[in-house]
Amino acid sequence: MSSLKGKMSKESLRLQVDVSGFLEGTILNISHSGIGFEIEDVNPLQVEEFLLKERVYVKLDTGGDEIFMECRIVWTNVTEREGLMVVRGGMDFDLISGQDRMKIIAIVEKLRDSAAP
Repeated sequence: MSSLKGKMSKESLRLQVDVSGFLEGTILNISHSGIGFEIEDVNPLQVEEFLLKERVYVKLDTGGDEIFMECRIVWTNVTEREGLMVVRGGMDFDLISGQDRMKIIAIVEKLRDSAAP
């Protein structure tokens, strides 16, 4: 887990959600049990498919480690911004290996430490 050394920010994490191909998203918040996200520039067909799903496959890239998991969608909100669709929501980590869960815990702790004054 060498990529988890040093300072970390939410901006250094990349989120990809599998909905008819991988959609790149921004992490709004992350905890030991779930993640808040925003995905911009989503086409209407992807929005429709996303809203029909209860679970999605997710890849979290830390810049050195990749964490794969299945997440349960807890809530979603779709808006239009400058003519483009934006999906915001929250997901619980559902199916994740023990090793990857430990990486998530390390990420959350590192983010907390980096945010401390």
